[in-house]
Order: sequence, then structure tokens, then C-alpha cells
Amino acid sequence: MRGLLMVLGFGALITAGLAMVAALLVLALLIAPALVAVAWNLLDFGQAIGLGPLGFWGCVLLGWFLAAPMAIRLIMVLIVFIADPAWLGDAARVQWPEPTLRNLLAIVILLVVASMSHGQSTKTAKRRPAAEAPGP
Repeated sequence: MRGLLMVLGFGALITAGLAMVAALLVLALLIAPALVAVAWNLLDFGQAIGLGPLGFWGCVLLGWFLAAPMAIRLIMVLIVFIADPAWLGDAARVQWPEPTLRNLLAIVILLVVASMSHGQSTKTAKRRPAAEAPGP
């Protein structure tokens, strides 16, 4: 009986951990596009740099692109290049935004989205104890 309860306890712990990871993944997939929409459309960062507003799928794709690790970003660029190579050849006239508080806030929000994946991928390295110097 005790062994059965122990197995069920570990099963519940593993299930709760998987549910938490799934919830965080879904939350990250929803938060990144929402933050991009706030920065790009509501704070008019797109207009400030000479680009237009983003639609729903533009916010979703830019949010996922900024929040994704570098390997996923490369895959996304390859998919776009394979689907429509002429799209990457178009030139955009982008300008430096005016130094306003609104633009600063928009840049900070986009940087937060871009740094979302980097906090999870860093691994802590174990430090070796320093070698003791020989005494006199």
C-alpha cells in the first residue's frame, strides 16, 4: 500500500510539472505577441521608424521570432526564403526614431520579448575551487 501511494505521488508530481511547463509555454506564446502589439501598434513604434502597423499575424510572427532561440529564428527565415525568396530582396526605408519616452518604452518592451528565451537557455557552470597558492 505504501509503495502504491509513493508511485502515485511521484506520478502526480511529474504530471503537475508537465502541466506547469505546458502552461508556461502557452503563456509565453501568448504574451510575446501581445507585448509586440503593444509596442508596435499602441505605442506607434512602427510609425516612428518609418514602417506601418502590424496586423494580428504580423504581431504573432514577430513576437514568436523575437522570443525564439537562434536556431528557431534561422528556421523561420529559411521557411520565408523558401516560400517567397523575392520578399527578402525588398528594401525598406527605416529611420531612427525620435528620442521620446514613448519610443524608449516601445524599445524596452521589444527587448524584453527578445530576451525571453535567453533566460531559460543559460546553464550554470560549476565553479572549481581555486587552487591554493603554495605557502612561504
